[in-house]
Amino acid sequence: MATGKHFLGFGFSEGGLNMTSNPIPSRELREVYAKPFQAAISQADLGAIMNSYGVIDGQLIVGAKEILIDLLRNEMGFEGIVVSDYMSIEHLIDRRVAPDMDAAALYALQAGLDLECPVPNGYSTERLVKAVDDGFLDEALIDRSALRVMETKIRLDLPENPKPRKTLFESAYRNPMALEHSLKAAREATVLLKNDGLLPLSKTLHRIAVIGPHADSIRLLFGGYTFPAGMEMALGRSMGEMAGMSQDFITIQDDDDFTPMEPFPDSTVIADAEQLTPYMKRRINVTGRCDYNCAYREKCRHRWHIKQMKSNTFDFQICNHQLLLADTFHRRDGHTPLIPHYQAVIIDEGHKFLAAARQMYGVELAGTDILPVTEDIRGLSFKSNEGGAKVCRDAKKLCGQAKRLTKLLLTNVDMEGADEASDRISVALDATAVRHLRNIRSISAELLTSLSEEQVAPRQTGRRAHILWELEGIGQRAGALEKHGNLICWQEKRGDDVALCAIPNNLDELLYQHFWSKGIPVVLTSGTLSAGDDFSHIKRALGLHRLVPSYLMETTQPSPFDHNANTLLYISKGMPFPDNRSREYLAVITDEIERLLKAAHGHAAVLFTSYKAMDIVCEMLEGRNLPYPIFQLNRGKTAAIGQFRESDGGVLLASGALWEGINIPGDALSLLVIVRLPFAVPDPVSEYEQTLYPSMAAFKDSVVVPDMLVKLKQGAGRLIRTETDTGVIAILDSRAQEGSQYHNRILRALPTCRVTTDIAGVRRFIRSKKKHAIFCEV
Repeated sequence: MATGKHFLGFGFSEGGLNMTSNPIPSRELREVYAKPFQAAISQADLGAIMNSYGVIDGQLIVGAKEILIDLLRNEMGFEGIVVSDYMSIEHLIDRRVAPDMDAAALYALQAGLDLECPVPNGYSTERLVKAVDDGFLDEALIDRSALRVMETKIRLDLPENPKPRKTLFESAYRNPMALEHSLKAAREATVLLKNDGLLPLSKTLHRIAVIGPHADSIRLLFGGYTFPAGMEMALGRSMGEMAGMSQDFITIQDDDDFTPMEPFPDSTVIADAEQLTPYMKRRINVTGRCDYNCAYREKCRHRWHIKQMKSNTFDFQICNHQLLLADTFHRRDGHTPLIPHYQAVIIDEGHKFLAAARQMYGVELAGTDILPVTEDIRGLSFKSNEGGAKVCRDAKKLCGQAKRLTKLLLTNVDMEGADEASDRISVALDATAVRHLRNIRSISAELLTSLSEEQVAPRQTGRRAHILWELEGIGQRAGALEKHGNLICWQEKRGDDVALCAIPNNLDELLYQHFWSKGIPVVLTSGTLSAGDDFSHIKRALGLHRLVPSYLMETTQPSPFDHNANTLLYISKGMPFPDNRSREYLAVITDEIERLLKAAHGHAAVLFTSYKAMDIVCEMLEGRNLPYPIFQLNRGKTAAIGQFRESDGGVLLASGALWEGINIPGDALSLLVIVRLPFAVPDPVSEYEQTLYPSMAAFKDSVVVPDMLVKLKQGAGRLIRTETDTGVIAILDSRAQEGSQYHNRILRALPTCRVTTDIAGVRRFIRSKKKHAIFCEV
């Protein structure tokens, strides 16, 4: 059966790029781009249409009812099936048309997409049945598409003869006229080059031996849409693993007269698939879904990147902290390095290296890691009913253990009493929790073995490979947490789920052994590595203090910005001691913020250490009818930053993300208010670190205060972003006032600039530095 593709406007995309907008006028769309499809439908009774990845009139075609139903069926009279190009439904999620796969599937089905390729992910039985049961999907839509698919199968005689047949293969691949045209095209396209001595070959040479596993591989010479590729799919021959139909699942009819092609030799596998686990891939921003059957394998950016890195044609390699550490693990364990050998390392944003190390050396396990895997297992089609039933029973057992562990952990979580600024909650892994972890490890191992041995439907081999990877990771993480003697453990509540997390309690020692002690020069650089020119804290946390002192050099450089001329530090006096749970305290803070906003005429960002406190202050400010638009930067939301930039004198309230990494140059941000000094909320990691010091006072002096000063520098650094920026940093915390124990350390940590406690001084500074009329209003 012929399939017309790609519908519609595939050849006219912006910049000639795939998966982008197709700016085609309505009349041209019909008269030029739809016309060939119309001819195939009307004159050849075209049986199938495949959607394009493109966008028309702002709509992804896979979800455009106006294209797939109104135009294709109602106007053009198409009666066949509409099939998706590979993973089209997922694009609805990638482009944020739909929030998840459930919604994307409903979107595509309602738009007229009948069949999902390459495998039913959005259109899985479980997903669609649940959507009907929950009342989100009209069953008539499923009936509509199912009827079209069944009619197509009947037209192809598939219900009676579902196996590949010799006659169909011969008509498709051995048509004499097609072969004649192919041969003619090949001959006319061939270019013979004369060897004018460039190749050092003797003129008496008659034969050349080509040695190696790919020497006689026809398949390697042809792309994915050629005859060898089609035969490979049809006969179940794959590159390294089954991709498509397995010989155990098909039989060629009339095989006495039909000679299949010889098996193709193994080819290159997906980028280091056997080396990188899905967990590690997620940490280095490469999807954990990579497998040998990936539809985008030949266009994979990660494979291209790895190939480029290994070409030895570059003097500098750039990667993130996580990939550098993943490479360290490979070298430690004797595996092939992920990064070619290097002679020196520069770690930029060095203050974030500790968080990356905790992430890479750490382990976490959540119910949301396990439950989707068990659901995927139940969605597999097994050749052996008995073996498949056992796998599904084990998957159900694994699901039950995950739910019991989650329930147990949730009973230990008191979010009401916890400070919401802390995401980490102490946990004691008792005998019951350890038993659940042991059972999860054991059942995962059993599933790993049984699922490896059971044969599944050919189209599901890629999904099974991904499930096996996930099971291996689940078993490893559960096993590590089960033996938690050398781990610092905690739990994090994530909606209705809870994750069990841990890091080694000797992380500094591990970093020294695996990285710093290898004799390779390393430069750690950052604008906020030190606390008042003191690197002691970061050295201790990263294990650098274990180096021979003569091997370690320290240097600090002054800021390139003229803070003395362009920055004013305002330290509010008379503020009460910080208490985010007190509305009286927050009312006083709101009063002070209002005075500062009026002095600077808006153009301000206010940094909080608590989302709850930010919400209350925002509510209070909005009730005062100030002439400045107010924006809130909530968890996971970044739209407020753009709105603030474009506003005329707006106020941005933020916690979390704005403390570092946000760049708002110019006058849009002229006042930065730090409500409270960013002392870290006690958590299990800091509680363990405290045990390493002789007293609480020593711990505060060596860890707590340096941590606060580094984060304070990061927050203050949001104000002055260019040489011409000017503005005021305001600190409203009573612990920063003159005479307090932290006052002098704060002044040493921040860039040297003028200091005032008079709000009138803020007004005068703004008027002297800002020449725009908006800053000079009375």
